[in-house]
Amino acid sequence: MIVAPPPAVAEAPTPPLTAAEYLAQEAQADRKNELIQGTLFPMAGASANHNRIATNLCRLLPLENDEQTFEIFMGDMRLGVPDQATYTYPDIMVIKGEPQFQTPRQTEVLNPCLIIEILSDSTANYDKTAKFQLYRTLPSLEEYILVSQQDYRLEHYTKLDDRRWLLQDITGLEASLQLS
Repeated sequence: MIVAPPPAVAEAPTPPLTAAEYLAQEAQADRKNELIQGTLFPMAGASANHNRIATNLCRLLPLENDEQTFEIFMGDMRLGVPDQATYTYPDIMVIKGEPQFQTPRQTEVLNPCLIIEILSDSTANYDKTAKFQLYRTLPSLEEYILVSQQDYRLEHYTKLDDRRWLLQDITGLEASLQLS
């Protein structure tokens, strides 16, 4: 099944690309593109508010917890989902322990335990549905958080097992979130 991109970045699809073709093309590209199940989609730039939210969230994330180390990547680190012919640029990814990269250039991380997407009007439905469906194929993914830019609201998904995810809706300025 091919998933549709967010409406704001939808353009006439190009012929399907393999992961190798995409990575070679991206090494020469002057702007970021996502590959969604073989189809290339240009990325739009983020707003100032989007970047402020991402920066503030990164400041809150722990780099260590119970002797476990974490590495945090923001917007420019590509996430590889090679078995789905998909490469995206999540707003924030957290890696538990050592990052696993697809290539020696270390431009595609493969093992996030947490992905955070900051919602915009044009990508919200895509991030909540088709993109999350692709992300759920990652064995390492334990948590997925969607952050609203419009109000004080988070949707926090926690993996229970391979087929079940628990949604916690977190609303209000005083609300807090406990990460696994």
